[in-house]
Amino acid sequence: MNGLNRRSSSDLNEKLSPNTHNNNNNDQIESDNLSHAETISTRRRYEPYSGANVPIVVKNPDGTFGIEMDVMNENSGFYVRWDNLSYTVRPKWYQDLGRKRSKTILNKLDGYFLSGELIALMGPSGAGKTTLLECLCLKNKEGVSGDIKVVGKPKIRIAVVPQYDDFLPQFTVTETIFFASRYKNRTYDISHRNIVRRVIQQLGLEVCQNNRITRCSGGQKKRVAIAQELVKKPNILILDEPTSGLDSSSCSQTIGVLRQIIDFSSASTPMSIVTTIHQPSAKVMALFDRVYLMASGGRLAFNGPPSEIVPTLERVDSPCPPFYNPIDHMIELAAGDYGRNKVDRLIQLEAARKVHFNQRIEAVSAQALRKAILYDPCPFKDHLWIHIQRCTIQLLRDPILFSLRIIMHFIMAFFFAYLWGTSTGKGSACPSFNKQSISPISIAISGNLTKEEKLDIDRVNDNLIFSVYGGMFTMYAAAMITVLSFPLDVKVLAREYFNGWYSVGTYLTGKITSDAPFQIFFVIMFASISYIMTNQPQSDYNWRFIVYALSLVCLSLLSQTQGLIVGAIFMNSLSASVFVGPLTVTPVFLFSGFARRYSRTADYLKPIVKMSYFHHAVKTIFAALYGFGRCKCNPADYQLDLDEVDYEDIGTIHKTQPSMSLMSSSSSLSPSSSNSVLDSQSDALGMLASSASGDQLSSSGPSSDDSMRQIFIGQYRCDDSFQSLVMTELDIEDEDMYFGMLVLICYLVLLRGVVLLLLKYKVAR
Repeated sequence: MNGLNRRSSSDLNEKLSPNTHNNNNNDQIESDNLSHAETISTRRRYEPYSGANVPIVVKNPDGTFGIEMDVMNENSGFYVRWDNLSYTVRPKWYQDLGRKRSKTILNKLDGYFLSGELIALMGPSGAGKTTLLECLCLKNKEGVSGDIKVVGKPKIRIAVVPQYDDFLPQFTVTETIFFASRYKNRTYDISHRNIVRRVIQQLGLEVCQNNRITRCSGGQKKRVAIAQELVKKPNILILDEPTSGLDSSSCSQTIGVLRQIIDFSSASTPMSIVTTIHQPSAKVMALFDRVYLMASGGRLAFNGPPSEIVPTLERVDSPCPPFYNPIDHMIELAAGDYGRNKVDRLIQLEAARKVHFNQRIEAVSAQALRKAILYDPCPFKDHLWIHIQRCTIQLLRDPILFSLRIIMHFIMAFFFAYLWGTSTGKGSACPSFNKQSISPISIAISGNLTKEEKLDIDRVNDNLIFSVYGGMFTMYAAAMITVLSFPLDVKVLAREYFNGWYSVGTYLTGKITSDAPFQIFFVIMFASISYIMTNQPQSDYNWRFIVYALSLVCLSLLSQTQGLIVGAIFMNSLSASVFVGPLTVTPVFLFSGFARRYSRTADYLKPIVKMSYFHHAVKTIFAALYGFGRCKCNPADYQLDLDEVDYEDIGTIHKTQPSMSLMSSSSSLSPSSSNSVLDSQSDALGMLASSASGDQLSSSGPSSDDSMRQIFIGQYRCDDSFQSLVMTELDIEDEDMYFGMLVLICYLVLLRGVVLLLLKYKVAR
């Protein structure tokens, strides 16, 4: 059957080739063409075939020649044609300073290819070969004009193999093809291993089937890319320069494989292969059924079998020199190396033998062709499970990166504990009461803290810094790992998605799901070691630790999501991705309200601080560590005897001693020169100082005594307002823990949605 298709295709092109050097002898050309058409038609009627049809050339009433298909059914042959196909690039307004300039890459091209043909798309650099392929597979949408139609089949499967081979390096050849079969073949009763075995044998990959992709040669990688698409038996296979970078032997082997694929395609699934190629040898050219040659400026210069190249060169008075490859000579001619005259004559000659397709043939529109490229989606759960399996294997088979992630989180946990000490978490900053002193108020305001109280404040300051830096570490670790690995994954995603393997949403869900357990494990390992070794507060059911660990997990997942966004944007530049990735994390910390105190932040920047998810994460951690009754209240501590109060000493302290804040000026986290928490107590001491000088104690009695007791005892009540100075100094409430966790989850969902939209945009381009 395939041999019949090849012979018919050659006969068709022989019919279309002028048989005289006189281009003006149109009658002779038409007579020859009609004679060939009758020959093909007669052969087609009487020669046995297995169900697939071959085009028949007929003469239309208007004198033009057309092509008709003898059989029109679902399992028959087909052909694809394009008429007046043009592609114009119009730059954006900012790319050309507002000047409206456009460039025509394809200029009113006509052409076709038939089922059972291997077509070579050739031409000089910049002629528009890749652009034509992109138009044929409907990748380019804007700026395209003309018609692209398929005739003979209601649905056409198209697969595209790009010029550059993008594979996941962790898999072997067999596994790479196996996963492709699982993605593309969606029936449950199919044997994927048999499909893989058949394709490997067909493409001659037995010698490397158990090798990692990274250990394969360039030619083997090309064949693996072809094998991935052959598991579904596409009707049209489009390849962009499959022999680029290969030696002559590998080039010949690759094209030979394509020839075998065409020859062995079944009658029920006829196949066409269109490929671009540069400077093939005469041996390689003989394997093609037809050559579609483009000239500079995106115009058609030749469309015929390789055997017609030499006669065509003679007709334009530019014969091929002896011992010179004819196709190389024709490409030089099309590039204008021998003058524009020769190019124009070549184009005019091809236009004179243009085939007009019979409009009575039922055709499928380009819209239907686009629908055929994007196959019906597989059930979500099936593809999701395949993604989870593949991504999990991908993670585990990168031993260096996987080991570094474990070691880094493990070692950094001990490093944090060693740097900040094992008693950092013991500090509570709870109000201290010493009955030998006049009151806790005077101690806090005067700065006359005991050694234990100063140590407690220092521990609290260290613990706040420890918590902030712990969050920063988990963020940077997650972001850097992602920006290093994701750009390559996006390239693989773009190719597989374009060929209809799966949807972007399924891919992203599978990747996130497979990576989440590892990411959570690493962060919890870091949090557990650092939390225990720094003696952080314990609680019933360890809920304080759970909130602390969950906050770090959310920070890690959010930072990973930022890495996904950066990796998708800079998918073609790993260096740019690595550079920009950490920079996107830094502003989240700078505008968190802790590097620069929120109260001292400019008013116009405060909304940005509120939008920082790091701000809410750290408030959640602080609320869990220092809120919810961390400071225990003992009512007996408030039973002060007013007779023990030295009011003159109070006045002296209030006038001469500076105030003391939780985070003193020596603290690098957030220095403060005044204690906003104790302002009311300071005012009370002012009243007492005035009283000590006789301003308010001129009279004695119960009313004066009651007012003094109210001033002392009323400042600290043994109720819910009794809490750590961390909560009051940083304006944190217990409810901020719940609100912060909710904000982190909402941010995570929102940013994951941004990643999904961005990936859809990138792969569509």
